[in-house]
Amino acid sequence: DGASTMLRCRTGVAAQLKKYNPYLTENHCIAYRLHLASQDAAEQVLYFKKYDALVKEIYLYFIQNTLEEPELVLLNIVSTHWLSFSNVIHNFYRSLKSVKEALLEELTTNQQAASLLTDIDQEFEIITMFLADYFFIMEKLICIFQSDYISFTDIQQYITMTIDAIRAQFIGNNEVLLTYGPNLLEYMAKNNLNLDQLPIFIFEFALATIESLNNRFPNRELFDALKIFDPEQLPNLDNELSNYSNEKIKFLGDFYRLEKIVEDKKFKPPLSKQLLINEWGLVKFFLKNYRSVKFVNAWNLIFTKTSFLLDFPATLTLIQISLIISVSNAAVKRVFSRQNLIKTRLHNQMSIDTLNDHLK
Repeated sequence: DGASTMLRCRTGVAAQLKKYNPYLTENHCIAYRLHLASQDAAEQVLYFKKYDALVKEIYLYFIQNTLEEPELVLLNIVSTHWLSFSNVIHNFYRSLKSVKEALLEELTTNQQAASLLTDIDQEFEIITMFLADYFFIMEKLICIFQSDYISFTDIQQYITMTIDAIRAQFIGNNEVLLTYGPNLLEYMAKNNLNLDQLPIFIFEFALATIESLNNRFPNRELFDALKIFDPEQLPNLDNELSNYSNEKIKFLGDFYRLEKIVEDKKFKPPLSKQLLINEWGLVKFFLKNYRSVKFVNAWNLIFTKTSFLLDFPATLTLIQISLIISVSNAAVKRVFSRQNLIKTRLHNQMSIDTLNDHLK
């Protein structure tokens, strides 16, 4: 169900299950977590509420003139996902000049047009250009995470890529010079603006986004460590296998080796760190025979064709954990979206079999 139902700190389903197994790791819709991360960032920056309200007000103003001037129609904001807001900004920043010209034509005859024209000041325009660049970065990440197949490697790699890009373009530090995005840079050049004239909103929103991404993806390091069991990640040269991922196997051993106490109940660790390290010295050489096979398919072959289940008990525990973690549920979400289009209020009596036929 909803993310709050699953993830509430005390009453969520994950928290309740951890009372019986504290070694569980919760994981929910990766695309929705991105939506929540952006939403968290927006709530931390006060000006964003004002900006969001103004964009919606502009939309409502022009939607009333749709029949008279259909070329001025703007995209509406759908509150369910930030990909919708990204599309709005993508459409809006390109038509901003036309929007101002249309408002200017009605300046003397329409009081609302005059008010909107006043609100669309330089700060609003700067932030619109910033958001156009910002959402280009976030949209790439959202689309990647809506793929049918996502590996453990993808999570850490693409989240890190996004954080690094946001930091380089909008935050900077002693080691990284600010670059800004192409739309904002072009606007600054046209209006002869320097860095000191940019609103603090840009820095605050970018910083809040990075913080939110880190908070919404707390298990990235664990998932990145689990990728060592993917045969496709093995180095091509056999002489590089000796030291391959020795640090990551130690991290996994530390993650699961400690005894935990929940409500006065003791839970034994699911594996021995030392046994895991010892097994890894053999398992990585065993896996090289499956370098060309996808993760799930490789382990299906190993489990059915070899005695791995009996020979490597500590490693087996981690493999079983890896195989049941659902990294991507994009296909499921698309099915539900299609279902909502087919089974509407007018068709709410549709039987399960009929609905299934339409979904096929």
